This record gives sequence, structure tokens and C-alpha cells, in this order.
Amino acid sequence: YLKSPRDRLRTHSMKHYHETDRSTITEIIFHTNSDKTTDDYINYGYDGYEIVYREQIGSVLHFYTCADKYEIRNAINMFSDCSSLKQIDLSSWDTSICSDMSALFNGCHSLETLDLLSFNTSNVKDMSNMFNDCYSLKYVNIDNFDTLSFPDLG
Repeated sequence: YLKSPRDRLRTHSMKHYHETDRSTITEIIFHTNSDKTTDDYINYGYDGYEIVYREQIGSVLHFYTCADKYEIRNAINMFSDCSSLKQIDLSSWDTSICSDMSALFNGCHSLETLDLLSFNTSNVKDMSNMFNDCYSLKYVNIDNFDTLSFPDLG
């Protein structure tokens, strides 16, 4: 069952992604408004309220949804231990209802830049260790973060 592209993906976690060997992933791409069907992908799952299709091609991991945004409710450890991750575009994420971003990028050793300008953190209760062990990270755009009550971003 797929909703129209005007609907938003609501995901508690991307469980199939968590079953992936994260250390080999160099890039993660989130595709929106996709017309993919269950016949197109073997790896798909029900995540929260929508169906997300996952496909790994070499070291690049692709997520597909028919929605126009990925509505993220919980981002705990989402990219944790993606030690080879160099590129990720999260502009298709709607984080306005997200409550936890702890350890989101924990252990992303190869990540050098990160643009989180589109993130709405007004409802986030925990950002601890968000950038823990991201020792190659040189630039992070968090200009829109509401961080007044979060002294520990790791």
C-alpha cells in the first residue's frame, strides 16, 4: 500500500538499513516521489506508516519513498558506525516531530562536511553524542538548530 506523493513518510527507524554492514557504505541517497513498486525491489519494509525501499549498489545505499519527504520521528544511531560514509544529503528529511537525535552520526569517521540547515530541532529532547567520533568533520551547518537546552552535542 503506497500513499500519494503528497503524503509524508513517517518512519520510526529504518530497520532494514540497520541490518546493513554500515562500515562499507560511502554514500546514502534518499529518493522521494518515487514510482517504485514492491516488484522493483527485494529489500523493502514497513517503517512506521509507510513503505521504504532499500537498495545497495556497491558502497552506495539508496532509500526510496513515494512521499515528498521523510518524516523522521526518531533518529537515534541512524548513521552510527558508518565509518566510510563520505556523502549524505538529508534535505529531504522533515525533522519537525523528531524527539531524539542522539548518536545520529556517531562514528562517521570519514564524513568531512554536513549540511543540516533543513533540520528543525525544536522538538528534539536528546542530541547527546550526535557527532561523537566524527574526527574528519570540518564543516557542519547547524545554523537553524535550536540548541539552547543541549550543551552536549558530542
